[in-house]
Formats: sequence, structure tokens, C-alpha cells
Amino acid sequence: SIWKLAYLIIFALVISVMVVGSLKGGVFSNIFEPSSGVGLVEAKKMWSRALFGAIFAILIYLIPFTFYPEMLRANISFSNLFSGGGGKTGGAGASGSFSSPSSPSKSCVPKEAVISAISSGNVCAGVRCGALDGCNYQKYLSTIQSESARLGVDPKLVIVTMCKESKGNPTANNQNENKTFDCGLMQVNQPTPCDSSSLEPSKNITAGIVKLKLALASANQVYSGVPPKAGVFATYNCCSNGTVPNSQSVDCNASAGFSSPIPKWVCPINPGDSKYNMCAVKAYACELTACLESLN
Repeated sequence: SIWKLAYLIIFALVISVMVVGSLKGGVFSNIFEPSSGVGLVEAKKMWSRALFGAIFAILIYLIPFTFYPEMLRANISFSNLFSGGGGKTGGAGASGSFSSPSSPSKSCVPKEAVISAISSGNVCAGVRCGALDGCNYQKYLSTIQSESARLGVDPKLVIVTMCKESKGNPTANNQNENKTFDCGLMQVNQPTPCDSSSLEPSKNITAGIVKLKLALASANQVYSGVPPKAGVFATYNCCSNGTVPNSQSVDCNASAGFSSPIPKWVCPINPGDSKYNMCAVKAYACELTACLESLN
């Protein structure tokens, strides 16, 4: 991580200064011999500066280690630092990679809670809609309605997706860790930076509705206890690495305590090691399902 590299550089500089100081003072001998004169003085100065630097570096480490140890364990790489990766699950298909960690993500609810929610008939039960709060979708309602009618998509799906993705901000843009870009009202993903064309509201809304229509077509498998429209939102939000979130999970099976099949995005077992893992996709999909219900 960038923290390890930073500390390595600091301590390398400290050691270099100490070695140079020793050589300048007569290759260590002047440190112990009072007769060494100017060389000894110069060596002591350089050693003092180096030791002060070492103490300072240790203090820099101890402060976050004591008060915020999570910062030191964070996997902050140079690519993440300079790519401007956003704090969203990935817009229309820009979600992060999904390998299989040894333990579930902190964002995942316990397996037993998922089983209970499915048995009760709704895996998204109890999730609150926050996306509509402060969302300026009314300004674009005529475009949403006309383009939704033309493309055969429920306009309410467009409204809640827009509100979650951009809060109705036409200039919203985000660069992902995979160097792609999410642009405009519905954060449509593309390989090039957002420009005036991709941010133009009517074009952007149309592009987002097209992606929603594709999500509707791909999220056609029905699962017991899983709202069908939630699968649409999960598909819109995921995944840049080719993972199909609405395909059947192999981890959440009968031996794991699940009485019926569920999609990957619902399964809390091996959800992925990214902060934009399947549990994050589930949170996104369930929130928009709750928002959709509030519009009905």
C-alpha cells in the first residue's frame, strides 16, 4: 500500500543520511574518537538529524496507529489515489472486481438474517428509501416520460435510478478505479471522460433508459422472496468484470441453509473483496426497490 511505501522511503532516507554522516566523519571511527575534529562535528550533526527524522517517522506512524488503525490497513494504491475512484457502487455497470475473500464483507448482514428475510417473503424488507430525498427529478420528468414510453420502460424505474445515481444533478461525473467514467443524471458508464455530449440531459437519460431496458431483459429469472425489480437495479449497477448478479448463487445453497435458490447479489457468502461487492449491490438494489414502492 501507499503507507508502506511512504514509511519505507522515510526509513531509507534516514539510513542514507546516517551512513553519509558516518563516512563524512571518517567511516565510523570519528564518532568514537574525540581527536577527529571537524569530521566528528559534521558526523554528529548528520546523525542527529537522521535520528530526529527517525523519531518523527515513528510518531507519524504511532498517531494513526493509535487513533485510526483502519487507515494503515487500507489498501490505498497509487492507481486509486490518482484515478479519482468514486464512492459509488459503479453506476451502469462499473462496479469493482469480485473475487472470493475468506470472510464476508462488513457490509453484509448475517446469513441467518438473509434466510429469515427470504422466508418472510422479501429479502429487502425494512430497507428505507433515501435516494428520493432532495432529488430534483421533476425538472426532467417530461423527458423521462416521453423516452420511457418510446423505449417501453416504466418511468418510475428511471426516476429512482436517476435519484440514486446523481440526485438529479446533470453535471455529475465520476472516475472509477478501473479508469472508466460515470456520466450525468443516471451515471452512464463509458471508457472516456464525460463531455458536453455525454452530460446533455436528454441524451444521457435516453442512454440510461436503454441500459435499464437491457437490465430488465437480463434480470428475467424469478426467485422466491426476492422482488423482481430489485434484480433489475442490481444488474444496472453491476458489474464491469462480467459477473451476472442475477444469476443463481452457488454458495447460498441447501447445504448452507437456503431452502430455495437465490441470486448472487443476495448471497452474503463470498460476496467479493471489493468495497463495491455483492453486498453493496444488494444495498443499492433494495434501496431502489423501496423507493419504487414509495412512488407507487
